Amino acid sequence: MPRANRRQLISGLQQRYAISVSRVCKLISVSKTMVCYKSKKKADDLEISLFLTSLAELHIRWGFDKMMQGAKLKKNYGITSVFIEFIVN
Repeated sequence: MPRANRRQLISGLQQRYAISVSRVCKLISVSKTMVCYKSKKKADDLEISLFLTSLAELHIRWGFDKMMQGAKLKKNYGITSVFIEFIVN
């Protein structure tokens, strides 16, 4: 069963029987973290990609490691995924 369907099932059971999320999750053998998980979207992906573009223009011969070091000085998270997209495009 897809994750979205399980979340709908859990919220439906919770509303119908007026019980907690923890109890519903135990009843249908689903982890509570699956219900409560929120993805961490990075709003500053554009900022990081612009920074990587400017680094690439300034330092043409820099490789992956140097670019990652430069980017980590700017932001400390979410760099690898943005960097991979940067390389692919």
